[in-house]
Amino acid sequence: MYHLIKHVQPVMHNFFCSITAYLSLKSSLWLVVMIGYSPICLAQDQPAASPKQELVLAFLNVNVVPMDADHVIPRQTVLIRDGRIAEIGPVGEVEIPDHATRIQGRERYLMPGLVDMHVHIFDDDELPLYLANGITTVRNMWGWDMHLKLRQQVLNGALKGPTIYTAGAIIDGNPPQLPGSAIVETPTEAEKVVAEQARAGYDFIKVYNGLKPNAYAALILAARKYGLPVVGHVPSAVGLHGVLVAGQRSIEHLWGYDAAVAADTTATWSSLLDVTKIAKISDATRRAGVWNTPTLNVLERGDMSAAESEAFQARPELRYLPSFYKRFCCGSAYDPEDDLPEDERALRKANRLRVVKALYDAGAELLLGSDTGNPFVLPGYALHDELQLLVEAGLTPYQAIRAGTRNAAFFLEALAEFGTVEMGKRADLLLVGSNPLSDVSTIEQPVGVMIRGQWLPSEEIQQMLANLANKHQEDGQ
Repeated sequence: MYHLIKHVQPVMHNFFCSITAYLSLKSSLWLVVMIGYSPICLAQDQPAASPKQELVLAFLNVNVVPMDADHVIPRQTVLIRDGRIAEIGPVGEVEIPDHATRIQGRERYLMPGLVDMHVHIFDDDELPLYLANGITTVRNMWGWDMHLKLRQQVLNGALKGPTIYTAGAIIDGNPPQLPGSAIVETPTEAEKVVAEQARAGYDFIKVYNGLKPNAYAALILAARKYGLPVVGHVPSAVGLHGVLVAGQRSIEHLWGYDAAVAADTTATWSSLLDVTKIAKISDATRRAGVWNTPTLNVLERGDMSAAESEAFQARPELRYLPSFYKRFCCGSAYDPEDDLPEDERALRKANRLRVVKALYDAGAELLLGSDTGNPFVLPGYALHDELQLLVEAGLTPYQAIRAGTRNAAFFLEALAEFGTVEMGKRADLLLVGSNPLSDVSTIEQPVGVMIRGQWLPSEEIQQMLANLANKHQEDGQ
């Protein structure tokens, strides 16, 4: 098991017991608000709408980073009509309507918005943090009714946030590792749970550690029947090879790879690795068509020293978080007695980076994900740490960014909608000051973010963050 679990598991159990009650109440309040302010209720008091003028925006003189290949298209005009990329062409060759809003590019770089493929959303106040960090789509990895409502509120414009894809409840064996999980022990239970999540409208099925082989196999079959991808952990009783054979769509946190590549029987990231085993499992992953979301950042956070965790508590971004989230995320530093020796920490990190690079070199696909909702992993901000770690593993900036743009959209079967800067696609875009294909850190400070055609310049983003900080300060947080 990861060193992270020692820190996370007791906190996660208490946190999810309390957060379930909190969100249940909050969901009820949201329902009342939505009923009171829904367009249906307001329609009775509204006059007939006049014809709506087409919304047009134009990025002037930008260098386009389309992410369809490792290249930049210099000095372009990009025209946005009603939330879609309508035209891309050289400066001076694109006709811009008089009523268009003009955004001065000044030869800065326009790229697709990022996708965080592993998040845990617990409050709608997190949503602006994703936008502030250039994240225009997220994959929520543990969902309930609240997330279905959030997904719809974002799509209909009631909330400003990234597009949300969400799992339903985590599916685990008995006893479950985390409270609130759906328990599956038999094929009948597997069919029932998958059918319920499909009917509710969740986007995929998430499996967890304690599932037995027969229950896992039944879940795979039921998910295929209902057209839902299976993602998540590698159940201990199934093992990595079993998951690859089953064709699970994605594996999170490199789960199971430590045991598969260790040169000895200790089977942890602290072990020495077997070069032959690394090559074999990487090739097997590619042949199985199984993707990986390494979430290197959360594994790094789990290995932090007590002093580092204490220093983390002073990060200014914490002022944007609700009090319950702040207490869970960063309320207490690690115990110095749990500190790993420096040489062991270095080995664990080097081993993980080595496996990620081997997977990439073998042609096994990677996704960019942060695993927010874990201690010391901040919504939005953590994804930039993940980008840096992928580059540290040996990927080029293009390859790392592709994991959180084109790859993510392809995985979500939405490449026709987003993931690259191309005509016809949804205008989920990010304007940055310098070439991200030279240095991924430029993405940390966007000049502005466009979400579904709505432009948020940096000034508006900073105001959103200031409003969050003021809100939580006024609430005594």
